Amino acid sequence: MHDKTSDIGVPAEGMSKAAFDVARAARLCIVLVPLVLWIWLCRDWPARLGFYSDDWTVMLHPFVGTAEAFRDILRMVATRPVSVPYIWLAQAIADWSPARSQILNAAMLLVSAASVGLLAAALSSAVDRLRGGALVAACVAGATFVVFPSNVGTFAWATGVSTVIPALPLFCLAVSLLLHSQGSWRRLLLGLLLALLSHLSYEAFYFQEIPLLLIAAALRGNTIRQIPWRTLVGALLVNVACLAFNRLTPGGVQKSFHWDFFHSFVGSYSHILAALGHATREHRLLIAGTVLVAGPSGAVCVARIVSASRVGLTFLLMAGGIVASGLLYASAGYGLVAEGVMARTCIVVATYYCIAAGVLAAAAWSTADRSPLTAIAFCLAAATGLVALEATARARTGEWAENWSYELARLSRLPATVTSGDKLAGADQHVYVAVEDGPPLAIAAAAAPWEITGAIAWASYMITNTRSLTSDLWKGGNTAPRWFAATSGWFNRWNGQLFEQGFCDSGTVIYSASASELWIWKTSASTLSKVDGPWEYGCQ
Repeated sequence: MHDKTSDIGVPAEGMSKAAFDVARAARLCIVLVPLVLWIWLCRDWPARLGFYSDDWTVMLHPFVGTAEAFRDILRMVATRPVSVPYIWLAQAIADWSPARSQILNAAMLLVSAASVGLLAAALSSAVDRLRGGALVAACVAGATFVVFPSNVGTFAWATGVSTVIPALPLFCLAVSLLLHSQGSWRRLLLGLLLALLSHLSYEAFYFQEIPLLLIAAALRGNTIRQIPWRTLVGALLVNVACLAFNRLTPGGVQKSFHWDFFHSFVGSYSHILAALGHATREHRLLIAGTVLVAGPSGAVCVARIVSASRVGLTFLLMAGGIVASGLLYASAGYGLVAEGVMARTCIVVATYYCIAAGVLAAAAWSTADRSPLTAIAFCLAAATGLVALEATARARTGEWAENWSYELARLSRLPATVTSGDKLAGADQHVYVAVEDGPPLAIAAAAAPWEITGAIAWASYMITNTRSLTSDLWKGGNTAPRWFAATSGWFNRWNGQLFEQGFCDSGTVIYSASASELWIWKTSASTLSKVDGPWEYGCQ
């Protein structure tokens, strides 16, 4: 089969020294782009960001770095056993310090960006005439990943990072090997092993090897017989085995089927542009404009190397991979979210977008001598888009920083009787409710029972250096006071013996606890007040 790439040469001997020096300088600048953007985005994370949502439990084990902590983590995430060592190490490194936790989060963002860049380079090098732009593909894909709209919401909190690390780097390494496994059983088996480990770490990338392998086949112009069927079948078997393990393993986090999955999927993905647009609202029009220029111009560059039909098939396969990931999330009841703690549902979208950006950049680099205007249009639009995305990522970081500042101020107003570490008589039979009367935040303060309990345990630790208040969260005991948070949209009621809490809309009880006394802490003050039943709060 004739491949039009054979007609395109790369000037080497005929290249002047000046042109060679310019190309080398351009490569150096491109290599620095991901690092510069990462430093710009994350330079102040340790000072401005802290713990959020599930971090208040996951990162606050009373005995970090011990065998007991390892066993407790394994019990918590039994269906994700490969993530256990990372969570255990993250606990030990952070050691109840928000700043150290954020240093680790920022480092893992860079590691993830590098792994996505590696995959973009591997995909580009699978096509002969894109191979010369593999380094450019890696750098552009990595830089785009750093500033992608949803990734602040994934990497700004430690538990969000644990859904990506080590799953994403392992997945990228696996597919990079599988893309070049033809004729090599060693690469094939190692790639499948890494894919297995990735899926046993987190479920987001189930079956995603298949569209990426088919994308490489489409770009190479493979015939049906030339498609790497052996690799595809191996990847399919690995995914089926991991899915069965997830469903059959007791405990942990299982992907249970949600009957309303179709509504969740259609509702989310029909508004995917609106969700991403809102996440980039400060420069929405500018970013949209750069995409509308960089996308077609980059596609033209790719079409000059392969063909327009193969470019169309490539984008169709990428869309198929994104749809498949959306169906997986929707089947578990999750929609697509680009901001906040649920932004992790966009990780597959982010990965495909960044890989596409890398491949387009490789094509622009490889055809710059023959189509300079198209390549320049792509480069200018891509550079402008990266700067605009960086600015919006900083704005999203500001929302997380606002939450942490509010959380610190709120916890500083805890009554001294709570943070002193002195065990109050009968406290284990009491229920405490933090009545939230502050302004609504883009990133919600600790509210779920395990969140508010962990937050108060951390505040007490900062004063007493005692970590025992999180023991009940990990062991399921009832030796410490039980805390709840009364927030907007939730009903809270107490009849003198039973406290109940749930959504106003449905009236269904979500959390409840029996107790002898109920005490209220209004978070704007530093006093505790005992409440006699009956008592209700919220939904008025």
